[in-house]
Amino acid sequence: MPVMPGRQEVLVLVAALAGLGACTAPPSITAQVTGSLLIESADHVHLNSSGGGSVWVDGLDLAAHLALWQTVKVQNPQLSWSVPSARVVGAGVNGPRAVHLADLNQDGHLDVVAGLYLDDKVIWYRNQGNGTFDAAQTISSATNAATAVYTADLDNDGDQDVLSASYQDDKVAWYRNDNGVFSNQMVLGTTNGARDVVAADMGTSGQMDVFAAGTLSDRIVQFPSTGSAFGSKIDLELNVNGPHVVRTGDLDQDGFVDVITAGSSDGTLYWLRNQGGSSFALETDGIIHAQLASPRDVQVADLNGDASLDIVVCNAYDNTVLWFANDGTGKFGPAQAVSSVLRSPTSLATVDLDEDGDLDIVCASGNDGLVSWLRNNGDGSFSAAMTLMSGAQLPYDVAAGDVDGDGHPDVVVASYSDDAIFWIRNDGWANLSETRLATA
Repeated sequence: MPVMPGRQEVLVLVAALAGLGACTAPPSITAQVTGSLLIESADHVHLNSSGGGSVWVDGLDLAAHLALWQTVKVQNPQLSWSVPSARVVGAGVNGPRAVHLADLNQDGHLDVVAGLYLDDKVIWYRNQGNGTFDAAQTISSATNAATAVYTADLDNDGDQDVLSASYQDDKVAWYRNDNGVFSNQMVLGTTNGARDVVAADMGTSGQMDVFAAGTLSDRIVQFPSTGSAFGSKIDLELNVNGPHVVRTGDLDQDGFVDVITAGSSDGTLYWLRNQGGSSFALETDGIIHAQLASPRDVQVADLNGDASLDIVVCNAYDNTVLWFANDGTGKFGPAQAVSSVLRSPTSLATVDLDEDGDLDIVCASGNDGLVSWLRNNGDGSFSAAMTLMSGAQLPYDVAAGDVDGDGHPDVVVASYSDDAIFWIRNDGWANLSETRLATA
């Protein structure tokens, strides 16, 4: 460290003595033989100077360098990163495979919806508002191997209804929500090996259509909304080999929502252009990339701040996370690497964890038991992976949202072989800590 001219280096050690209550006496200062000053206090120690001058410690202007470190930490959090510690609240859910966040009872707090593959259930946890949750409540036990859950106001009554896809019984179903009380399962239809489900307003009716991916049927299917019910299944004209995922977004900025999917077996990333309502077509620019290695999840988000929806995908077989820049018309650039070190990445979420105005990426990777944060540098490049959670037993799905109501986005994880759902708290510096949800 640099030393002020004419000054001797002095190391200042500050000890705040815990458990002594409010400060009732001035701090004691001891000069040690090593040349250090030991300041002991039962309360906070304020290093200040009279006349508005600066406080110098070890040759450094303390206030200036603390401000500099704060700036450096915000811009480069990996420099001071440490893996969050776990605080266990409970466990007991069998094979959670999917997780989603929504306010199900209109109390202003994000609740947690989960699909249990081994328990054959869709459940939800009521958020008490401070990051603590009630015990799990069952929405349905009529699913066989629930693989996906999603929420949307499907009947236009102001409540977030719940959707599910279940792999073994091929069902795509929904559950009408009445302020946290759910109807029996209503099956929209089937597709062989139902793996994923989403809902979107197609831009013409104000109603939410439902889309599902059938891994074994090699199809993307649509269930058009009539307002309070749904029409017959429509098979979209696309032969996709083993889709695990379906997403929606207006890729060409024409005011209509398009459909995005990827074949886990043929390694192809597609988008289907909305022709102006609920009719979709694979056009010449509809194949974004044809050499992916078992894509397992896709997210649609503006990653480079140009107001166009880009695409990020994770590939289980070659351990890569890639993104593709959209020029605003639905034409995509070449694959750009985000990460190649996470083993078998299976799930993605896009969220501004550090609140710097850029969407970051959160990724769950099953074979190394990690949930990682890939920080967006703002120019289309990303930081090295920073670990949010380690030692998880097959983390399968992630979601992001403000769970504890402090204004900062948190992360929720469905960890399949842990039989648990976790949430990782963001304190506003993208400092995060991990907690398990209540037992089922």
